[in-house]
Amino acid sequence: MYIYMCETLRLYPTLPFLDRVYMPTGDELYSLEPYNKFCIPPGMPVYIPALAIHRDPKFYPDPLKFNPERFRNCDKNSLNQYLFLAFGQGPRGCIGARFGMFQVKLAIISVLKNYQVDCCEETPPAIRMAKKSLIMQSEDPINLVFRKL
Repeated sequence: MYIYMCETLRLYPTLPFLDRVYMPTGDELYSLEPYNKFCIPPGMPVYIPALAIHRDPKFYPDPLKFNPERFRNCDKNSLNQYLFLAFGQGPRGCIGARFGMFQVKLAIISVLKNYQVDCCEETPPAIRMAKKSLIMQSEDPINLVFRKL
């Protein structure tokens, strides 16, 4: 179940970007060379495009395809930890990531243990993301049918 949750979070991260502020210990600038001559000054906001990274074909082949097998044999030493940003990374990463994953597993197990979940006529064929939302959410309601087992 873990690989399905990771792949879903890769395609639809809760936040499409992470925001940070560059705060070095001294007054040093952070150079972007050789890519650009710009230097990031202390106190400047920096936005990390998690959604763009998660859908970059350089990092994830066929990035728009739902393929949970990407996470099947993930060796934490071989996987670049900064390519999967569903919960952020480093010292500012989500403190509740493991608890959140555990809650979702319990919810899915509880629902699937008691109900059969099917699409209906009102279920959209594809998810359209809301363009004016801070978090990733569907523009249209996702209607499903729950049948008690």
